[in-house]
Amino acid sequence: MKSFAKTLGLRGAYTKWIAVFGFVLGLQTAFPITSSAVSPTATLAESKGAQACDFADMARAKGEFKSAAELYTRCTEAGHLSVEQKARVLTNRGTAYYRLGQYDLATNDFSDAINLNPSLAAAYYNRGLVAYVTDRYDDAVADYSQAIRHKPDYHEAYCNRGGAYIAMGDYIRAIESATEAINLHPTFACPFNNRGYAYSRQGDFQRAIEDYSQAIRINPKLASAYHNRGVAFAKTGKNQQAISDLSEALRLRPDWARAYRNRGDIHSKVGDTESASRDYAEAHRLNPALGAQPER
Repeated sequence: MKSFAKTLGLRGAYTKWIAVFGFVLGLQTAFPITSSAVSPTATLAESKGAQACDFADMARAKGEFKSAAELYTRCTEAGHLSVEQKARVLTNRGTAYYRLGQYDLATNDFSDAINLNPSLAAAYYNRGLVAYVTDRYDDAVADYSQAIRHKPDYHEAYCNRGGAYIAMGDYIRAIESATEAINLHPTFACPFNNRGYAYSRQGDFQRAIEDYSQAIRINPKLASAYHNRGVAFAKTGKNQQAISDLSEALRLRPDWARAYRNRGDIHSKVGDTESASRDYAEAHRLNPALGAQPER
């Protein structure tokens, strides 16, 4: 999955906030036909095609996305699928292409699936994800909205639509979408993270801290929530709490250059130049573009 960590910085660095949970891809995992369900009168090609579908699902589950894409292709070519089943297989193959970074092929599969089954919410959702990671935020919003229209309780789609609104700078709609996701699924960390970020961009750091704290209560291993709460603490002058949160974010994600950079800024602010220097050096090692000295 493409990195979503252009992270919130103390100087307003931009954040892509979609799928901070890391696995809200809306994958269409329920494949409606397996080799055991094939008619006894099926041809050999049809039986082999159904087996290819089984093996494709297993390959994708193991992270073998190239093999999965090839097996899904064999599955679609066997001629034993109904229109609805083929739409689901194309959606699954599209997720394999997505994981391989082949976004054009993924989009084509999701679009073909939608043409076959215009009410398949996961295909809209996944196409919206591709639109998001390729910076086509209007298209992402449109697809997430279609996913929601066909599946009104699609809390992941509400969360990710909020992320797209954030990318567009529309924080009011981002908050609305995140709140809808929270109402549908109060124990889902993603919308609390998104809404907290939107509140931060509006300068409402207290609400942001409350939302980040709730995200952490739901998922104590969510590094981005600690990071962003730390930034919000820094914005409100609570420097030790900020350092503590950024340290926890780095414990969970030790290769996060921007978190080192931000912690270095706070160490510098409180006069701990030795710790600041160490953080700047590590940030520069991980990402030389950040520089090894305080930004002016």
